[in-house]
Amino acid sequence: MTTSASTDQRTVLKSALWSVALVAPVLAVIAFFTFGARGVLASIAGSALALVNLWAVARIVRGLVEEARLRSRWSLLALFKMIALIGTVFALVASGLPVLAVAIGYAAMPIGILIGQLWAPAPADDDAAPHKG
Repeated sequence: MTTSASTDQRTVLKSALWSVALVAPVLAVIAFFTFGARGVLASIAGSALALVNLWAVARIVRGLVEEARLRSRWSLLALFKMIALIGTVFALVASGLPVLAVAIGYAAMPIGILIGQLWAPAPADDDAAPHKG
């Protein structure tokens, strides 16, 4: 992977992470009007989970792609991340927080990724020759 492509991908990731963080308060307000104070707490927890999960997935994928000799370690880390994600959601639900409010908060991830892609700069075109299909 070239330095330019790596820089472009990191810029897109930063844009997506910031977008997720900025969407989270809007979703917390929606959760407040829908579920009250416990809904805000659940939504914030869901948004924080989404933000950490997005960062972890991006880091794991980058490790799998760039560090071929450490692929088994990154795969094991992905397994642990998935177990932690499921365990955290279970703990949030078991604590009595509204499940739908947690899901509303977690929705910050796909919404933030979409908004982040709209704000991200266009990727550099490394191939000057037109593609022939």
